[in-house]
Order: sequence, then C-alpha cells, then structure tokens
Amino acid sequence: MMTKCWICGASELQVPNHKIKFTGKYCGKRRQKTIRVCDCCSGWLSVNDIEEKVKEEYCWDDPEQ
Repeated sequence: MMTKCWICGASELQVPNHKIKFTGKYCGKRRQKTIRVCDCCSGWLSVNDIEEKVKEEYCWDDPEQ
C-alpha cells in the first residue's frame, strides 16, 4: 500500500513521509486523526500550522469555547 502526504499528495516513493497524530473535539466529543506528512511539507510548515489545517478540514471545535 502506497501512502501519500495529506497536504501535497506526494507518494512515499517520491518523498519519505511520517505520521503525525492530532486530537480535538467535534460537537463536544473527542476525535483523533492520524495523518501522513512528507518531509518537504513538514520542513516548511510547523506542527501548529498543520494542526490548524486539520482542525479546519474536519471542522473541529474551537478550543477556547
């Protein structure tokens, strides 16, 4: 099974990638998402930036609420 970067879609054959696990809440219930990010994307995006993209994509609740 070939894995792809969650951000840019590059396959693991092109650029090595690794897993990052995020947790959040959706409608008050705990959610967990593990994504793969290639070394290039993780080089130019911080973990906080990637986490914001995940929160926007999956419509997780704002932690300040």
